[in-house]
Amino acid sequence: MLVVTSFTIASAQNKADDNSGKVYEVAEVMPEYPGGNAKLMEFLCTNVRYPVQAQKSKIEGRSVIGFVVEEDGSISNVSVTKGSHPLLDREAIRVVKEMPKWKPGLIKGNPVRVKFNLPVYFKLN
Repeated sequence: MLVVTSFTIASAQNKADDNSGKVYEVAEVMPEYPGGNAKLMEFLCTNVRYPVQAQKSKIEGRSVIGFVVEEDGSISNVSVTKGSHPLLDREAIRVVKEMPKWKPGLIKGNPVRVKFNLPVYFKLN
């Protein structure tokens, strides 16, 4: 089993006009997984468990999981942005929900909520 992951963010306009509860797509300082992208990929590769039924059925795919990095670095609003197969999507969601707190994004030195999309690739050897 091989799980390859990559990290992406989407650029778009802010979702609200006031600062309370606003979720940014881009921040001056973007949130960061503790230790950076290499540690994020290590976390995912260590914690993603290829679903047994998906292995038996030879199901592969890419699940894009959206989430918000909150002002305190916690993860919220985890959902499938672009699904591949329900078995793979559920596993990708499970692992994203288990991630530790991130370093929050900053605008003008203040922590803000930032939206991320994380593709998780499932590929069998």
